[in-house]
Amino acid sequence: MSEYIGSPFNLYHVDCYRLKNAVEFLNLGGEDLLIPHDGVTLIEWADVIQSLLPEDVIEIKFSRLINHPNTRIINIKGI
Repeated sequence: MSEYIGSPFNLYHVDCYRLKNAVEFLNLGGEDLLIPHDGVTLIEWADVIQSLLPEDVIEIKFSRLINHPNTRIINIKGI
């Protein structure tokens, strides 16, 4: 987890890539990052903790085009 102090909000970056499951996330104190009172949390590999995520998240998914490795498709869904 990385924390970036800012104004008016802080930014929290969590990478769940090495976590095996949601329990490991909770054991690291992750529940405080799910709904931070003073900032925004960005979570990479959030599918690992999907069962813990609140309903009002915004999901941003980056995909590569098979024949164009330097091109990305970005899909955004949520509130």
